[in-house]
Amino acid sequence: MLQDIAGKSRQEEKRQGKAAESSGRPKKASGRQGTGKISAGSWKEWAQDRWPDVCILLLVFVLMTAWLSLPGAIKIAGPDEPMRYDVAKWLFAHPGQLPRGDAPELRNANWGTSYAFYPILSYMVSAFFMRIVRLFTDSGAALKIAARMAPALFITLAGWFTLRTGKRLFGKDCGRLYVCLVIFLPGFHYLGTYVNTDAFALLCAAMIFHAWAIALTEGWNKKACALLAVGMGLCFLSYYNAYGWILFSFFFFCL
Repeated sequence: MLQDIAGKSRQEEKRQGKAAESSGRPKKASGRQGTGKISAGSWKEWAQDRWPDVCILLLVFVLMTAWLSLPGAIKIAGPDEPMRYDVAKWLFAHPGQLPRGDAPELRNANWGTSYAFYPILSYMVSAFFMRIVRLFTDSGAALKIAARMAPALFITLAGWFTLRTGKRLFGKDCGRLYVCLVIFLPGFHYLGTYVNTDAFALLCAAMIFHAWAIALTEGWNKKACALLAVGMGLCFLSYYNAYGWILFSFFFFCL
């Protein structure tokens, strides 16, 4: 009987030891496990590892928000923004509907065309932000700033993917230098300050490039394939000048 009890105790200890090893934490005698509390050391490690990344992305977003909100930039920030903003305004005024490219209110009299002939997913996001701001104010300047927040968000997300790609390929410190060299380029930053679809195209390109980086370091696993599929699908809905990323993704995947 004693041998049976001792044997059961040893088996129980082995099970507890395996559970502790699999969780990566030492065994505790008290029942304080599973409380969900995070130690001060864990927060300190997180701050040392992630805080520089948060500061970089936050700086990008704040700079673009300040730029797109400048009084002199409210009227016009990009040469083709009026035609692009017309699509966002139409979607804002007609919720649940899709515009026709030849609609008189969208077609420019000088050029004879409109941006409603192109993919409009980015403008749909702008219209969504405009509806949120409409709950608080009807100011035309506030609505235009709200529409511009969509490209600013896309560029910030593109910076996040670029940061992850740089850290994966070049290490932590060099990866941060890499993302700063990319997202602080004047052209890259400028596209996040007015209504356009190019910012969304850059986000899709950053997603696809990160999928390539995962494939180079880990092979075409589920994560790389899923991210590549999402990036390519969204890229189809961004802008035609980004379709080269889709084309080369097929060759990269086959090779």
